[in-house]
Amino acid sequence: MNKKLKTNLIAIGLVTGLSIFSVQNTLSRPMFGMKTGANSTSHVLERMDYNDDGIISEEDLLNRMLESAEKRFNRKDSNDDGLLSLEEFSAKTGRFADIDHDALKQCISESVDDSYPVRLSPEEAFSDADSDDNASIDSNEYEIFISNRATERFNRMDSDADGILSDSEITDALETRSEMRQVRRNCVSEQTLLLD
Repeated sequence: MNKKLKTNLIAIGLVTGLSIFSVQNTLSRPMFGMKTGANSTSHVLERMDYNDDGIISEEDLLNRMLESAEKRFNRKDSNDDGLLSLEEFSAKTGRFADIDHDALKQCISESVDDSYPVRLSPEEAFSDADSDDNASIDSNEYEIFISNRATERFNRMDSDADGILSDSEITDALETRSEMRQVRRNCVSEQTLLLD
């Protein structure tokens, strides 16, 4: 990670740290009606709480996402040249390989209200990440792209804009994610049927 990005992350951490206060101990236990396991509130808190302080701040989410960014970048860089082409960046495997992403995006947007943003197409995401418009993405551009996504995701989840995620915000985010996954599954199934 370059020095400027580390300095920015530290600055974000300091600013965020000033607005943080403790989350109730109830987050360490499954909430009423929440299942235990990978999608429980307590599991999400454990996974996202990067510094193990019992709260989830923007800095926690940013650090967690950046932690795996290098691995994802290297996995996508199939020719090991240190750059991602559009093909490498947007490579899909398995059941998503032949999906018409424009039709999938249209199906999803018709199935959800306007309050939840629909994922960018691979081409739109690549364009966002390619800040120098040279038709490739280097590791620094990829880290900035991931940082921006982390900030957008955190702001979408932090409905009261207090700089931390409460148990109800985490629960709402889990429910929204579950609903969006179901919508996406339905739309992928619809697209798959059209391919057959």
